[in-house]
Amino acid sequence: MWISLSCALERAIRCVVLFIIIFLLVISGLRPAQAHGYIVRSIPEDRTALTRSPSKIQIWFSENLEPKFSTLKLSDPQGQPIPLEDNGVSATNPAQLSARIPTTLPNGIYLVTIRAVFASDGHIGVETLAFSVGAGVGSFQNTLTTQTAVPLEVIWR
Repeated sequence: MWISLSCALERAIRCVVLFIIIFLLVISGLRPAQAHGYIVRSIPEDRTALTRSPSKIQIWFSENLEPKFSTLKLSDPQGQPIPLEDNGVSATNPAQLSARIPTTLPNGIYLVTIRAVFASDGHIGVETLAFSVGAGVGSFQNTLTTQTAVPLEVIWR
């Protein structure tokens, strides 16, 4: 009787030790979750009041961007798009997104919609920042931003 009880106890201890070893091996193989990229700085800064119209919008990120799918959009106080030139990822810095504003903006509040696709994992980030020129009195109408994938992006990835 003592022999069978000690064998059962010995087997139980072995099973517990084996379980602990397997558990520790599994945990040691796990990597910490990788955070997605984020905005490091921008010109103009979010919610800043400018005395005159900027000539360029520049956004720097913590990770490199996918040039084919990363863009900036600029909207006026009524939500109407304002055309931008040279809109895209910088050729010299793949973590910078920029666009040139071809005309002088009149006084008002402007919204920049940032669509950044990170090269490391294809994660899509959509952010907005606002700035005002001159008096800056007014508000934006609701503008819709989407995080849905464009079919070309799905094929590309």
